[in-house]
Amino acid sequence: VDFWSADVVESNICSEVGHEASCWVARLNGEIVGFCWGYPLGLEVLDQKLQLAGVSGAVRSHFGNLERVAFQNEVGVVEELRGQKIAKKFFQHRLNDFLEGGLTVGVVRTRRSPEPSVTYLWFTQKLGYTEVAAYPGDDGRVILARSLHGLCELL
Repeated sequence: VDFWSADVVESNICSEVGHEASCWVARLNGEIVGFCWGYPLGLEVLDQKLQLAGVSGAVRSHFGNLERVAFQNEVGVVEELRGQKIAKKFFQHRLNDFLEGGLTVGVVRTRRSPEPSVTYLWFTQKLGYTEVAAYPGDDGRVILARSLHGLCELL
């Protein structure tokens, strides 16, 4: 989303990123031009985090009795540098961190409608994530999930 101010991004990073998080920042000439973060999240708090009941049950029905998932929270690159595979590099680094941490399933919240976001299209069409839950009404946001194994080969 192009409307996030630096203050909002900094605030989100400070509130979301803990000691187990995978957080990456790209800088150019001293300016932050991209960011990515995610972290392990216990299934017992997944519904609360996403503010959507039933997500944890849907994830378990697709992937078995998991304790934690890799919550892929945010990725952003300034518009003028998009298309240079910065987000892909972020994703690779974050994925490696998740795999090294023993996580096996990734979960992401994105927008399917009214027009699918770039993230939605990339995760579903290129990476094979499937929709496991949707927000009610015409909210448009969905929860996608996928096994992290074999994901590196699709990048």
